[in-house]
Amino acid sequence: MARTCDNCSRPVFDTDTVCWHCGWKLSSPEESAAETIPAAETLIEETAPAETKPIEWPLALFYGVLTTIILLALLLLMRSLGRSPTIAFKSDAIPGEWVSLNDPQKLFSVDVPADWSWYFQKGQQTRSSLKHMIEDDARIPTAVAPLGDIVSDLEYLLFSKNESDFLVVARSERLNRLTAQQAVVSLQEEPFENTIVNEARLTRNTAGENTAVFALEHMEPPLFCVQSLTPNTTETYLVAACTSPENHALHSHELNVMLNSFQTLSR
Repeated sequence: MARTCDNCSRPVFDTDTVCWHCGWKLSSPEESAAETIPAAETLIEETAPAETKPIEWPLALFYGVLTTIILLALLLLMRSLGRSPTIAFKSDAIPGEWVSLNDPQKLFSVDVPADWSWYFQKGQQTRSSLKHMIEDDARIPTAVAPLGDIVSDLEYLLFSKNESDFLVVARSERLNRLTAQQAVVSLQEEPFENTIVNEARLTRNTAGENTAVFALEHMEPPLFCVQSLTPNTTETYLVAACTSPENHALHSHELNVMLNSFQTLSR
């Protein structure tokens, strides 16, 4: 575009500093271009950086304490699970179905109805847990009487039950001094204050082990139990399957199946 005078609008040369028509002092070409070309609009709007709001210390303290409590609870749960007896049951069991239980220490196996729950002792660490549970149920020490009463080192290894019946497996090194034959003679000849011995005989279980078998009726608490004593290399096992006296006739077959299925796994 040709350069013109700002005053009279007549054409002038680029090198002119004064309009030769009217004498108006001309601005330089650079100043004219700066006046006629508008400044470019800023396309990107500058925004102030977002203000970072500091976390208030009471809130941070709350979350810190909450995290600590959760971690401690998890540690206590893991420790508790490590010390508790193994508890299991088969919720979808079919009536009449049986399962074979193998002791975690590979000491013995025994068959129980699949819909029963069972509590194994996994070792020395859980001895107190199972012991306390058994002490709360007076039927359990009674189930292994009278032979279990004469030793101080009886160790409970398994407790299995349904709503009315139960099975107990225990062992003792002191009882190992008593042979199966001696146990039969002892229960046949000696009277017991709280226990009626209906049967005491010597037999062999499914593993071919010499076993003393007893049918016992306990007065207090009232229980009917079939019990076996099985000597092993260094210890003797006491197994008792029990029910209430009124259920004896109905459940005797089931109790005997459990008792006869017991066999030791270690020698």
